[in-house]
Amino acid sequence: MKKYMKLSARKDEFISFASHELKTPLTTISGYLQLVESSPDLASDFLPRISKQVKRLSAIIGDLLDISKMQAAGPISILRRQVYWV
Repeated sequence: MKKYMKLSARKDEFISFASHELKTPLTTISGYLQLVESSPDLASDFLPRISKQVKRLSAIIGDLLDISKMQAAGPISILRRQVYWV
């Protein structure tokens, strides 16, 4: 039971971390879009920054999807073998 509670706590910690990492670029994107909406002439300054944050967000989501795929595949076994260097 302790192991389950420990794993549950780590899962909760991960979800909190992932949520924060996803929210940060979204907040930045939202702020830049508000600035562009209020002053369209600033679009050329802020569009590259928005694009950078979208790429960051996409990378985070990609990483989360990769983790999900690995978990769905089941446990990974690693075989240790001696390596001889020539």
